[in-house]
Amino acid sequence: SYNTNKLIFGTGTRLQVFPSKY
Repeated sequence: SYNTNKLIFGTGTRLQVFPSKY
């Protein structure tokens, strides 16, 4: 999930990747 975190972080949809963490 770390790799996706960087990808979504730039897009601004990190909430969609790990809504459980954030």
